[in-house]
Amino acid sequence: METFLLLQDQDRRVRRAAVQTLNTAAHNKPSLVIAQLPALLPHLYHLTEVREDLIRTVDLGPFKHKIDDGLEIRIAAFDC
Repeated sequence: METFLLLQDQDRRVRRAAVQTLNTAAHNKPSLVIAQLPALLPHLYHLTEVREDLIRTVDLGPFKHKIDDGLEIRIAAFDC
């Protein structure tokens, strides 16, 4: 399915939506994804890695706070 090819998209919001779609399909209609699992799992596992380019540091006066923009997609990939 073309929808699951979006797991490789450059936009993190598109990747998160693709992972959530895969998660929903796997839980509600497993027959849709069972045949494609060998091709999908390497991309899904890759999304669970921490990417330093998605972590930004925000100065809050004397403190620095790290914001991980990739956290949502990692959580969705682990749920899947």
